[in-house]
Amino acid sequence: MEESVYRGYVRDVLDLWSERLINELNELSELKFYEGIDLLDFEIHYKCDIYMYTMTRDGNEYSPLTFKEGYYSGGRAFVKGLDRQLNREIDDYTDEYELFGGDSYMASSKEAMLWFTDCWYKSECSKIKLPVYVGIHDHMPLYDVINRKWLKSGQQWF
Repeated sequence: MEESVYRGYVRDVLDLWSERLINELNELSELKFYEGIDLLDFEIHYKCDIYMYTMTRDGNEYSPLTFKEGYYSGGRAFVKGLDRQLNREIDDYTDEYELFGGDSYMASSKEAMLWFTDCWYKSECSKIKLPVYVGIHDHMPLYDVINRKWLKSGQQWF
């Protein structure tokens, strides 16, 4: 099976969750972020758990304890449960794709990054005036959501 075919199966499942992610992103767009936050870093963990971290440019995370009244800092999970449904729905395709040497983790994660970006632009998140990145937990590559381009892991810190 070719990667594009496998990613198509992944995208079909992700698209079922688009409305939920867009709604959760709309909630995020209503928050006022703490002024020390330089960027939003979204990480996709194994098979599409998505978590947001509020970060400084030098790679430090703002915790919920770093706050000023009326401002948001800290992390947040998105589309809880997506990973379990994705695993169930594409399990047979994953076996076939990997049988022919494909890396299902990287293929599904890359597709999830592009899906996340599409949902970002369908939401009201243009109100957020911070750089936004989405990447695979502890792997490359990284996607710049605002500029819609691939980066090397770590480039968001400079």
